[in-house]
Amino acid sequence: MTHPARALLETTTAALAPDPRANELVPRIADGTAPLTTLAALALEQTRVIPADRRAFAFLAERGKRPTRRPRATSRRWPRARRWRVSG
Repeated sequence: MTHPARALLETTTAALAPDPRANELVPRIADGTAPLTTLAALALEQTRVIPADRRAFAFLAERGKRPTRRPRATSRRWPRARRWRVSG
């Protein structure tokens, strides 16, 4: 017996998943009939995306090299109460 949540997830995913044959651009690029403006727009997007991805991956790689801080064994649950002086 399938769990109702799992069945709902599978039917929703199947209904919302894009049809692999629905992308008309890739075959047009492959056979050379795609408009030049479309290729120019894709190239322009990639000139922005690739350097940003490279910076993100470099940041993550550098962060992965740093040692992680261990939590302190003793930590206060509540901050110390401040003492307010009333001047009179």
